[in-house]
Amino acid sequence: MGQLRSFYARCLRPVLMAMVAVLATLCFTTKSQALPKPPLFGPNAATEKDKGPSFPRPGFQAPSKKDSRKSLHSDTGLKRGIGSREAAKIAKEYIGGKVLKVRPSGDGHRVKILLPSGKVTYINVNADGKIQ
Repeated sequence: MGQLRSFYARCLRPVLMAMVAVLATLCFTTKSQALPKPPLFGPNAATEKDKGPSFPRPGFQAPSKKDSRKSLHSDTGLKRGIGSREAAKIAKEYIGGKVLKVRPSGDGHRVKILLPSGKVTYINVNADGKIQ
């Protein structure tokens, strides 16, 4: 036990004291002042010109009129054929149940249906409206 105390006294205590001194110096000598928040209401509220630059900002590009990305909820990925709603209607008339999801697939749509028995099944409807 005596050796541990002497080790602490010789080695660790001076290092710890130096660290405490540095931290105390940093904490108490540096005064950071936060910027005051502008009031939202009242006579000193920010006006339109105080709110900053308006669009378009430098480097900002407005989206083009035609977006080339495909949406999961539209039929832009299909060349031609029936739409998602029509595919859902055809599949529901064919098998019954509740339509859970319709997704575009290779040449038509894949319809996910909850059957009255509680099972979930998939029906493929091609672009011509035929069940596959």
